[in-house]
Amino acid sequence: MVYGQSLDMECSNKEIDIKLLEKIQRKKTGELIHAACTMSYSISNFFEPSVQENISKLAYLLGQLYQIIDDILDSTSTSENLGKTSGKDQKDNKATYVSILGIVKSKKIKEDFYFEIKELVKKIPGNTQILNHLIDKIYARDY
Repeated sequence: MVYGQSLDMECSNKEIDIKLLEKIQRKKTGELIHAACTMSYSISNFFEPSVQENISKLAYLLGQLYQIIDDILDSTSTSENLGKTSGKDQKDNKATYVSILGIVKSKKIKEDFYFEIKELVKKIPGNTQILNHLIDKIYARDY
């Protein structure tokens, strides 16, 4: 996570491509969510390597979903609604999904991430109701 934050700071005021942006976001938000998801599963009594792999993929995608929503909201929402300064990424010349791909393509990618995550949840045994609720809340987030 620290590496991702370091990369993010290094790339401020620089033009980067989508691959580097995804690497930065994976190393920041993705690693944090990944650690929370995989560490807790790895010590459960129900550990299965194939399930662990799906949880790992899901966790990284959830980080990407969270980040792209954050990028979209920063460019489309008000400071009052967000509870923080909107448009800050653009003002600070930070690379985001929106600045690299535009708002329409970013919203499409957001949907793709969401549906891919929902498919991965179906591969996880047991009661996933709370997990599905969390994913839906992140997807519907407007602040």
